[in-house]
Amino acid sequence: MRPALQLRLGQQLSLTPQLQQALKLLAMPQAQLEATLQLALDSNVMLETLDGSAEDDAREIEPDAEDEPTVEADWDSLESEGGWESQGGAALPDVDAPVILDLRQHLLAQLPECRFSAADTELALALIDALDEQGYLAEPSAAIADGLAVDAAEVEAVRHRLQRLDPVGTCSIDLADCLGVQLSELAPTTPALATARALVQHHIARLGRSEPATLATLLAVPVAEIDAALRLIRSLNPRPAAQLPAAATEYVRPDARVRRSAAGWTVELDLSGLPSLKVNEAYARALSSKSSRGANSDLRGQLSEARWLIKSLAMRNVTLLRVATAVVERQVEFLEHGPEALRPLLLREIAAKLELHESTVSRVTSGKWLLTPRGMFELRHFFSNQVPADAGGAVSATAARAVIQRLVAAEDARHPLSDEALVQALAGQGIRLARRTVTKYREALAIPASYERRTT
Repeated sequence: MRPALQLRLGQQLSLTPQLQQALKLLAMPQAQLEATLQLALDSNVMLETLDGSAEDDAREIEPDAEDEPTVEADWDSLESEGGWESQGGAALPDVDAPVILDLRQHLLAQLPECRFSAADTELALALIDALDEQGYLAEPSAAIADGLAVDAAEVEAVRHRLQRLDPVGTCSIDLADCLGVQLSELAPTTPALATARALVQHHIARLGRSEPATLATLLAVPVAEIDAALRLIRSLNPRPAAQLPAAATEYVRPDARVRRSAAGWTVELDLSGLPSLKVNEAYARALSSKSSRGANSDLRGQLSEARWLIKSLAMRNVTLLRVATAVVERQVEFLEHGPEALRPLLLREIAAKLELHESTVSRVTSGKWLLTPRGMFELRHFFSNQVPADAGGAVSATAARAVIQRLVAAEDARHPLSDEALVQALAGQGIRLARRTVTKYREALAIPASYERRTT
């Protein structure tokens, strides 16, 4: 075929800097939002704080038609165009990052090297947010896939790539997975590598209590080979996050509060720590005069930014209140009866109910805190995958962990419950879990094994 030029017409939507700003504000926790708004006040002469009068509180500020297009608070349409972090355009000033990075910050700094697509970046962020303090995945990747309405194989593919970031083994599902990844990164000529892999993959539970001779018999190799493999395994890091500093202690304020009234449970936003913004009307009127047209382009740009910032804040508050209210409506049993009554809930359920995109719900629930009569909880706490129960029912994984915690707290210290005994006790309460799952939940609760809990 001969090369030729063709003219094609098409339509394509893209995120403007203003919509990027709205999405950034939506994702910010309250402490970062407060700092960002204060920086905006300091740098934009068109912004000032409200004096608290009813007239100012009720005033609505809309962007001028000739300055900016009107945008509805339709997060679904915004999200469908891709992640805001991958787009260009002006950005709000960010809070300075600490010099010493915790695990999450350390992994986020390496993400650009992975060259993930926009969709895979969303999955990577969800996986990183689901890591516990040891660097392990705190919830099954299948649950994350369900929450984001994607195929589990896509989540697993991204997880395997994250496992090879520094520190190697992060984002593993259990100890065998973590050590196996670290072994796979060693040179093929490493002594006893194949034996170490076999021990980790098939006999991980025996490593702490079986003699080398027993392991040698199981694998049909010399005892010296087992000794070399065990030395190699001991050189690995079973807790990938241990070499990084723990995240700094953060004192959080609630973004919303739950109160019980005669009408039931109600949710109210808590914006007491945030400055209330308005446009400086004197400057705005001066710019709108005929004599100023065509001049003061910088001030006009600041006026447009101020109006969009105020509108974006309003969109954030409306979305946060809607999501928090929907979560509380679903988790009334938790508020009334405690952790064991927490119902299974996925991001996509709230997204479908509110006609939002799952990633919008993910952003609005991450780093946002809800003050309830039972304590302060991150909104993410109320989302949990389901585990099977008797009579075709289901309970949340969080509720199952609460039951395990209660059973261990009530056990006889001289005869503590083994993981198998916990499986039987849970089954007696209608909760069907595999022993491996019970072990994972117990470790996530920082509960030692039964032989470590035994007292004489």
